Amino acid sequence: MSSKHRILSLSPATTEALIALKFEEALIGRSHRCDYPATIESLPVCTKSHYNEALDSGQISKALQKLQTENQAPITLLRDVLAKQAPPTLIIVNQNDIIGLPATQIRQGLPRQIEYVSIPILSYAPTHLSTVWEGIRTISGTLGIPSHGEVVIATMRGRMEAIATRARTASVKLQTPPKVLCLTWLEPLEVAGWWIPEMVELLGAESCCNEVGTDPQQIEWEDIVNINPDIIIVMPRGMNDHRARREMALLTRKSEWKTLKAVQDETVYLADGNTFFNRPGPRLVESLEILAEIIHPEAFSFGHLYKGWQRFSLRELFR
Repeated sequence: MSSKHRILSLSPATTEALIALKFEEALIGRSHRCDYPATIESLPVCTKSHYNEALDSGQISKALQKLQTENQAPITLLRDVLAKQAPPTLIIVNQNDIIGLPATQIRQGLPRQIEYVSIPILSYAPTHLSTVWEGIRTISGTLGIPSHGEVVIATMRGRMEAIATRARTASVKLQTPPKVLCLTWLEPLEVAGWWIPEMVELLGAESCCNEVGTDPQQIEWEDIVNINPDIIIVMPRGMNDHRARREMALLTRKSEWKTLKAVQDETVYLADGNTFFNRPGPRLVESLEILAEIIHPEAFSFGHLYKGWQRFSLRELFR
């Protein structure tokens, strides 16, 4: 689609929304975390991280605490990269990214040329699926293509509602809704928030330790032991399922680990929390498909096994 816009997207979710809205050719830059689809890899990377994102969750937590103590932002704009091209006409960012850039910080990090003073910054922070739809609606409206946004939203909602309908049928066979614990960080322990509990409930399951629409919450190990979930899904923010596997010793070394129902029933799973789940954009549909395959394996098979999630058992850790 031809466009008068030149867009700088500073989060993976907004980049993927723009792609779905057919505005890829309007993108002039991306964040270092924007990695999908592969066609955007040629775009200039306009941000950098002040900590090593390849560290484990405990080390990352310590690094972020240190940066906060030093009053230093964990991520900043690359002003020299931006200065080499024509200024964007619009900057878009999702505040519910792993590290969301506040609009004031974005403004401070822009080049000093006069052209950058009045660039609009579209910042949104979805908490529910309904606010994900509103975010897409706001982006498409700002770009002057509201009808495109409605098509994307209708497609996403239609696919999700079809999955939810099938899940309700599958849930009838269950005596009680399974208790599902979704962990988005392991040191410290953090339970998923925002739209993830909502997706779990769409599938007829009970989301443990957090409510729909609330921020991800830190929890204690004792909370997990007391709840004794039927299913545990580890989906760390910014990490794929293979990195999640490397983090599992943080749980398996706990003395009560082997006593948990999910461990005994071998219903512990690792999911790609970087590609899916934690990006409030079009691929939340695939995230719901993954949850459906895990929670109702007898009813769903979308082909995401080993592509977006995998099983975990204690014996696999020591193979």
